[in-house]
Amino acid sequence: KINSEIISTVRNRAKYLPEWIEYHRLLGVEHFIVLDHFSTDRLDEILRPYEKQGIATLVTFHVPVVKGTYFNTLQV
Repeated sequence: KINSEIISTVRNRAKYLPEWIEYHRLLGVEHFIVLDHFSTDRLDEILRPYEKQGIATLVTFHVPVVKGTYFNTLQV
């Protein structure tokens, strides 16, 4: 059996995460690593049930935004 994971950086997308997680679970993803980039929408509360089940891990990813850069450059 192959264990599969998805890693994603998010910011203020908590309301979309349950649907996103459930969809990808149907596709066979077993674990989700969510990198929180300064979210203010209670992301931790939304992910808590998934963390308790061992399905998700929330990681605080606070990299300062540099004026004039795009979000994708922060992921590098």
